[in-house]
Amino acid sequence: MKRIIVFVCAGSLLFSCSKKNPSAPTDPTGGQPKSSVVVPVAGPDLSSVILTLNGLYIKDSFEYDTTHNIARLLQYDFDSTILGGPVADSEIVAFAITGNGLPSAYNFTRHLNTTTHQLFYNAQRQVIKDTCSTSGYVAYYTYVAGSISANVLLNGTTADSRLDQLYINSNNDQDSTIIYLSGSDGIADSLVTSEVYTFSSYPNPAYYPAISNVAGPLLYVLIQDYIGGGYGSVTVPLTDFISKMSKGTVAHYAGDLLAIVSLTTTVDSKGRVSLVTYPADNQEKISYRYYP
Repeated sequence: MKRIIVFVCAGSLLFSCSKKNPSAPTDPTGGQPKSSVVVPVAGPDLSSVILTLNGLYIKDSFEYDTTHNIARLLQYDFDSTILGGPVADSEIVAFAITGNGLPSAYNFTRHLNTTTHQLFYNAQRQVIKDTCSTSGYVAYYTYVAGSISANVLLNGTTADSRLDQLYINSNNDQDSTIIYLSGSDGIADSLVTSEVYTFSSYPNPAYYPAISNVAGPLLYVLIQDYIGGGYGSVTVPLTDFISKMSKGTVAHYAGDLLAIVSLTTTVDSKGRVSLVTYPADNQEKISYRYYP
């Protein structure tokens, strides 16, 4: 786990942290991920998701191979709220796809350092383990009726770990999340957030069955565990790979107070979600971009 606005995520390019002008963040992906891959209309067409909030700018970009598997997940992060900042950071996850269409491994690069992760699956083609022998990182995924559990040991020990419980409703949408971090006892039992969602009538831009059904929980963890996402304020995860529909409201406790926020959704000329805003303060915005 990194920091908590709480922002915790994975994903993108090969740049070291550097100071930037807080009024002019520079996106090294140039507004679109650099890719020679042409994604056909029948496949996934989401190219990027961008979060802006009070001096924070996070961009997740997605590249796919010719068989519609996700090939690379990139993230650029700019934060002008850091003491001594502003700071820009970026990461990249590059997947290796096997002959059966499953990502068998991925390379994770940050600060010009690359580590390799191995992935394992159950008989239902669901990811069950993500492990890295050099860093000690290991994540276990378990599936029971109505829920998915992700137990992430960032250095291989419970002292630096988190536990995400994702609850799935009868429509196969993720309708609630509970997240724990390791506390003073070295166990992931310190509650970070408990959130409940309802859904809009708009399809979720990040849902694509061939990807979501195989690696949806893995992608959720990669996006949440390093430098993105958003817990600590009323914030849904930056990108939901599991649910078929977009979220319409989010409710969570801030201390002893229950906060419920209705999200405002804007669609483009093709009926795709293009912008989600939080009317409570109108400062947090999540925008969606697509391949032509």
